[in-house]
Amino acid sequence: MEVFALVGPSGTGKSHRALEVADRYSIDYIIDDGLLIKDQQVIAGISSKKEDNKLTAIKRALFSFPEHREAVKEAIRRHRPDKILVISTSEKMVNKIVERLEIPRPHTMIHIEDIASADDIAAAKEERDKRGKHVIPVSYIEVKKSFPGQLVGRIWFFRKNGDRRDKTIVRPPFSYFGKVSVKQRVIRDIVGYILRNMDNITQHTCDISFESEHINVSISVVVKYGISIPFLASSMRRKIRGSVQYFTGLEVGLVNIRVEGLTL
Repeated sequence: MEVFALVGPSGTGKSHRALEVADRYSIDYIIDDGLLIKDQQVIAGISSKKEDNKLTAIKRALFSFPEHREAVKEAIRRHRPDKILVISTSEKMVNKIVERLEIPRPHTMIHIEDIASADDIAAAKEERDKRGKHVIPVSYIEVKKSFPGQLVGRIWFFRKNGDRRDKTIVRPPFSYFGKVSVKQRVIRDIVGYILRNMDNITQHTCDISFESEHINVSISVVVKYGISIPFLASSMRRKIRGSVQYFTGLEVGLVNIRVEGLTL
């Protein structure tokens, strides 16, 4: 199986150009926003554009939900595609998707700047930011049957062989909620709640740092004498990473733990 990737920031026109890229490289299957698509028909998955908020939409697009992920993996095994085009916002996210779906790393990485002009990208971002319009590489009829978001219209695309195909423009529910930002204080509150409810920790401090695509958490603690520090640290990492990712939708990179003292 050959895996291709189309990468670019959100709203730069990736899905708009997906069919052109697939046609150029003779790719029949596309993974986009939680869907496995073949010949403009959805054959597996759930669209992230069905979600009510951006945080769960991101998790849906990254196949974070086990039942959703397994259904798409099974469809890939059943169809056995020769080529797949994966669409995502960064190379790191592409690698996360292929790892979760257990398919090979990308054979070819295509960036939106390679196939679209600066003016085209700017126009696409304006449509996304000001009007909440999203393009998906699925036929208008297919979307009209099952998509709960508001249909805005369609645009036409001509293939190399002269066939005319359409792509659908939708305005998903989360487009009406504006942008979502998570402050450091919120994450510190989540971490603090977890640590206060762990019996073997008597004092703690927490620092948060934001990277481009994830956050790092640094914790200093004082713990009760007599407990297994490696076991306690492992438990803290698991609870903090799981809770922060669940409640905020943000990916957690490092969870650094420093034991500063013991109490009887």
